[in-house]
Amino acid sequence: MGSLSKDKTSTEEINTEMNKERENKRPVRHKYGQYRNVLLSDEEMEKLMKEYPNDYRKRIERLSEYMASTGRIYKSHLATIRSWAKRDEEKAGAGKAAKQYDHGNYQFAAGESL
Repeated sequence: MGSLSKDKTSTEEINTEMNKERENKRPVRHKYGQYRNVLLSDEEMEKLMKEYPNDYRKRIERLSEYMASTGRIYKSHLATIRSWAKRDEEKAGAGKAAKQYDHGNYQFAAGESL
């Protein structure tokens, strides 16, 4: 039984070392948003600023508030912001199509038929 305990300890030590190596390779993520719960690395923040220069702060705050109010957790906050932006663009596109419809385009003179 003594060797079994030793093997378990060795395995735990190896796993601990592997976890430390993984942690060291991850970029440091900083806390953003009113609730300090949006985590972004410097590289992710640069991408966000480049992709959404006019409203990246608003997008961060939106995610921060949502996470704080619902308790939701996301693996990648950058991916979540991008996903929400894409969904917003799709909704805006659908809204534009509806706004472009004009009843005036479908008028006809007396005696004409469709």
